[in-house]
Amino acid sequence: MSGSSEVGSPFVQIKLSLRGHPKLLKLRRLLQLPHRRDALGIVTDLFLFALEQAWADGDLSCFDDDDLEERLEWDGDRGALIAALQNCGRELETGEAEPGFLVGKRVHDWVPHNKRLIDGRLLRKERRGGPAPSSPSPRRAQGPDPKAKAAELLRKRGVAG
Repeated sequence: MSGSSEVGSPFVQIKLSLRGHPKLLKLRRLLQLPHRRDALGIVTDLFLFALEQAWADGDLSCFDDDDLEERLEWDGDRGALIAALQNCGRELETGEAEPGFLVGKRVHDWVPHNKRLIDGRLLRKERRGGPAPSSPSPRRAQGPDPKAKAAELLRKRGVAG
């Protein structure tokens, strides 16, 4: 889902299969969007926002639904976008349930899809012995400190921080 071509230049990598993915098509239906590209734009914007605000774990829980919907430029019914992003999952052939794009307020499978980006940022922090890199954008007024999240990830991986 994301990577980095050079230090300080993170990017979101979108898989070609997303265009016709059942979750995307269900999102379009749930939100009654006129075009698939509208749903694709919402999901892409969600990924970019998570990269900017929650790169370490994709956890956007410090944002309330209204704030997230505003950041994703949703102008439909209040609460509908977040509910649809959470409920657009499906049942897999194995009988297991695949979550929507959001599980609660965490982007589904963020860490496995962004392992290279996360590991690269944490490695740079370890080498410098300084704080974890953060987005140049203004930080949230509430919620967990992303630098504390990065330090916690380092501790879990057995890296001194």
